[in-house]
Amino acid sequence: MYYDNNMKQMIKLLELKGCTQGTIDKYCACTKKFLTFLGKPTDDITTDDILEYLYHMISLGRANSTINHNHSIFNFFFSKVLRKPDVVSSIPYMRRAKKLPEILSSKELESIFDSSRSLKMKAVFMTAYSSGLRVGELVRLKVSDIDSSRMQLRIIQKGCFFD
Repeated sequence: MYYDNNMKQMIKLLELKGCTQGTIDKYCACTKKFLTFLGKPTDDITTDDILEYLYHMISLGRANSTINHNHSIFNFFFSKVLRKPDVVSSIPYMRRAKKLPEILSSKELESIFDSSRSLKMKAVFMTAYSSGLRVGELVRLKVSDIDSSRMQLRIIQKGCFFD
């Protein structure tokens, strides 16, 4: 495709930032979907084109957080990869919906913990729930990340940050 070099450049920049493969895959998938939707070379994309795509996402019923995430990806793509920050900079982000998390009851938690087949899995479920770890953070945990004396876990990489 006509944007393959741009995608390769984006992957390099994301790798330089230390992003996980999951983050890189998400950025690539969202950008490819956007560019396919528009069907034009990246040099010809305007602010109105980006707005059209974001409105399209609204019409599909996508959550504000999903639209904002795509907006951030486009911002990275145009600012860092294409070096045209002015194309995206004037587009405002959507308001975030204020939503309280659903709290599991003691019975539900007990059911989850008791359903585990081994003590190891029970410990994994309890650690994940009590610390609020994401799956990726949980699988990257090492024994050396546990500070038993202070009852703390050290999380090495929570995600990927951009300046």
